[in-house]
Amino acid sequence: MPRRIPLPAAAVLCLVLCGSKASPQAVAPQAAVPTPAAVSVAPQPAARTGPGITLVQDLLESLARYDQKGRPADQKLGFEIPEKALNDYLSYSLRQNPRPGIVSASVTLAPRNQISVAVEIDFDTVGGWGSAVIPEALRPMLKGKLPIRFSGQFQSGDGMVTFTLKDAGENPALGKIMMGVLQAIGGHQPESLEPTKPIPLPFGLKRIWINNRSVCGET
Repeated sequence: MPRRIPLPAAAVLCLVLCGSKASPQAVAPQAAVPTPAAVSVAPQPAARTGPGITLVQDLLESLARYDQKGRPADQKLGFEIPEKALNDYLSYSLRQNPRPGIVSASVTLAPRNQISVAVEIDFDTVGGWGSAVIPEALRPMLKGKLPIRFSGQFQSGDGMVTFTLKDAGENPALGKIMMGVLQAIGGHQPESLEPTKPIPLPFGLKRIWINNRSVCGET
């Protein structure tokens, strides 16, 4: 049985949804605690705030240590994170490390790996990436910072996750171009995410899934 540790799958889903990513970085060790790997955020003195944020960061460090050790075959990790902690970390991550085209984001988790995403998109930024992203006829409608809600479903296995867009809200015109907008946003992140293709999971994770309004996962 995998050893259960709480919560780091938040970071994985953040990675998939908005490009949040942890990058190992040495910090001073504390008594009786292994030297952790810090979340990659802008170098500013912002303190951790809120139990959900702290739990996710601590568990990102646990996964980073597992990864740095070479993902030992005799050490398996399992985890679970509630929806609220995921959203707390999404909000924190985007404040500390702003992402191109994304102002804010939150998710609602549902059975069968279904998710609903509420995201505020900076369409002025996205529209500046090329005329093909937003058709000329829609530019008067899609400008400035606008809240958008879309839903989809993901499948995960063998260290990969695949996302399928199901619905892009009440505006049919937006629905037709939403995947293109997501592709443009993903392509302009440091990780260069491609939402129409399988995305590798970090840290040696094999799969993630949703259970009881929580994200679960295992190495």
